Amino acid sequence: MLPLVSEPLTNCTRCGNRAAPPLGPSFVYGVGAVGFQHCPVCGERWRCLWPARRRRPGISLRTGALTAAALIVVGAGVAAYATTRSSKPSPQLAAATHSAGAIGPRGPQPSPAGVRYLVVVAPSNAARTDLMQFLAVAPPVTPKSEIDRRVATFRAIAVKADAALLRVRWPPAVAPTIARLIAADQKLTADLGRADGLLNRTSIGRELETDAQALHAAAGAARLGLGLAAAGELDDARFSLL
Repeated sequence: MLPLVSEPLTNCTRCGNRAAPPLGPSFVYGVGAVGFQHCPVCGERWRCLWPARRRRPGISLRTGALTAAALIVVGAGVAAYATTRSSKPSPQLAAATHSAGAIGPRGPQPSPAGVRYLVVVAPSNAARTDLMQFLAVAPPVTPKSEIDRRVATFRAIAVKADAALLRVRWPPAVAPTIARLIAADQKLTADLGRADGLLNRTSIGRELETDAQALHAAAGAARLGLGLAAAGELDDARFSLL
């Protein structure tokens, strides 16, 4: 069971980095309306009570959440690009790099390649969490067409992220690890797409769990080589963050 907090958090309680906006609301019996949040850096996940105040007219919460996520990714992308342009980063760049991947005030600093890695995989990790949360609350009568649509959306984002990882010239010491990560993610994504209508079958579930464990190990090795915190595991063993 995910921990429950009284309101949406702006920062992750585990690593201190900016948390993604909550997804939801979903109704939980005995609790009420809750949202789901996660940290795109360390993978920590939790639930929050959905605010009871009336929404202001104008931009929707969903649109606002996507906009905020895009701003975070673009900001990290600017930091990564600027780092490649200068061997002596400015204080502003150092602050951006610290917020993108440091573990607390005394944690290890990510390399420029590590910051770039976070930028590339952020959309894919968000899509994994979104799909996993949908499957966790989807009732048994959910139409297969809706599940197929959700899986197809995730696969398109994951394939794009893997292609982006392939295009980057990674440091020689970490390049083989990134290659193993991409291969593991491609297998999980392909098997998930092949089994999107059979996700609850035991045999398919075990195959996806094996894929996810291999991906989690590969992602852990890649993050370690890039000076990043290990990605947290998702509650659903059929998924894993990059």
